[in-house]
Amino acid sequence: MGGPLNPALRPLQAGEASSEIAQRARQILDENADAPFGTEVPFEIDGRSYVGRIEEHYHEPGGPRQPWGPHRGVTVYHSD
Repeated sequence: MGGPLNPALRPLQAGEASSEIAQRARQILDENADAPFGTEVPFEIDGRSYVGRIEEHYHEPGGPRQPWGPHRGVTVYHSD
């Protein structure tokens, strides 16, 4: 999938996502079950602004991350 609408944003890197950010991403996915891919939902945690973008994600079948195969997910972006 493409990047966020705002080119100043970048996806979080490994180790940047706290449990609170992961919980908010899950909440975005649950609250926007019918939203199309590309839907962006801004949010703030501890004074820092983020955007959750609903995208198609993929995890290798049989791998450690589930659900396997293509599925709806949220990629979290922020500005540096």
